[in-house]
Amino acid sequence: MFARFGWLLPPRHGEKGNVFSEGFLFRRSEWTKYMVKHGYHIIKQESIGLFYTGELLLGKRLGIPARRILAHFLGSSCFLFRMK
Repeated sequence: MFARFGWLLPPRHGEKGNVFSEGFLFRRSEWTKYMVKHGYHIIKQESIGLFYTGELLLGKRLGIPARRILAHFLGSSCFLFRMK
């Protein structure tokens, strides 16, 4: 039965966690801590302005314009880090 609704709830995308914890494990603050811990100096961080999950929640049913709007309310899924 779950296979019929696979487009609604995508499988885990990262190496750790699950589809529910991914949003917390891969947030900007976690990446920032990881990079600083490994010796990078972060010069600038900025949002890309798109909301999505590992395998694009709702797939093609939710287009880029809608994902830009959702990013304003739910947060952007991508961030650009400038480091040295």
